[in-house]
Amino acid sequence: MFNVIDNFNRESLVIKIDTSLRAARLVRVFERLKETRGLPDVLRVGYGSEFLGGIFVEWCQANAIFIDYIVAG
Repeated sequence: MFNVIDNFNRESLVIKIDTSLRAARLVRVFERLKETRGLPDVLRVGYGSEFLGGIFVEWCQANAIFIDYIVAG
């Protein structure tokens, strides 16, 4: 499950459920969100491989989004 939640007002913007959610799919989700709501300045994410790979990281850099990785533990 992949959730996009606005931390300011705790609104759920996107919920995606699938057996596999790769970086390219997450980028497509954010591209749709960009059209309707705009993009955040910061994304807080875990250390999943979908968030560490080049596709996602490069997309964030191209869109001037800082990735804030959650500290384990």
